[in-house]
Amino acid sequence: MARWSTEGNAPVERDALSIMLEKKQTIYHCEDYLIESPRPDKINEMARQKLVEWCMSICDVCKFQRETAAFAFGLLDRYLLRPSVWRAMALRDQREFQLFTIASLYIAIKMNERVVVGSSIFSSISEGGYSIQEIEVAEKIVLFGLSWHLNKPTALQMSMQILAIMDAKTVLDKKSMQWLIDEVHHQTELAVHSYNLSIQRPSTVGISILFLAIQQLLEEHQSVLLGSLLSVAQEFDFDESCQNSISSQMIRTAAEKQ
Repeated sequence: MARWSTEGNAPVERDALSIMLEKKQTIYHCEDYLIESPRPDKINEMARQKLVEWCMSICDVCKFQRETAAFAFGLLDRYLLRPSVWRAMALRDQREFQLFTIASLYIAIKMNERVVVGSSIFSSISEGGYSIQEIEVAEKIVLFGLSWHLNKPTALQMSMQILAIMDAKTVLDKKSMQWLIDEVHHQTELAVHSYNLSIQRPSTVGISILFLAIQQLLEEHQSVLLGSLLSVAQEFDFDESCQNSISSQMIRTAAEKQ
């Protein structure tokens, strides 16, 4: 599985994070769309979670990054916010909901992987449940429905961008740094399964996961890294609740040392 690098030029990393934060507040904004589902017994959080697991399994079998599945649901979740006849059908009919999930994964693989899985493969995987034409039409509907705004930052991208700015390598040894990166990967994968987290700002999810991972490190590293994380949270447009959580933990950590 690919791993994001935390090395880079600090000004460039800061500019990249600023752009990512700006975009997710505008064209990549996401909200609760299942609240409008006319069939909550069929199209609900559990149905979405099962499809996340299915997409993750496809990525595993094909040796793709699981981040590709996260990217796919970034597309799907945003598409299902936009009023249209197709969106209404997807929120009413489980088969249509699954079709647009397949179309979103199809797009995500094209954008993120070196090997392209054709629509015929997805049709075969569905055991003929969806024709090649249906998948390709659904792909176009998603692309045009999103006005080709496809590159929504994921929680993992946010976490890694923040970590690059923090320059945690100056604090952690190689083994601890790798553990921190692996833990962030693991927790962001789990976050994709949660509908409640999927409709939050990816920056909020990303910085929260990084915050929780840092708390699992040795106490001697926590205060420095939490201070660095708080500095990033205050410098950029993160939720105030994130800043408050980090500050509160730093105060508790300091009090415990006295």
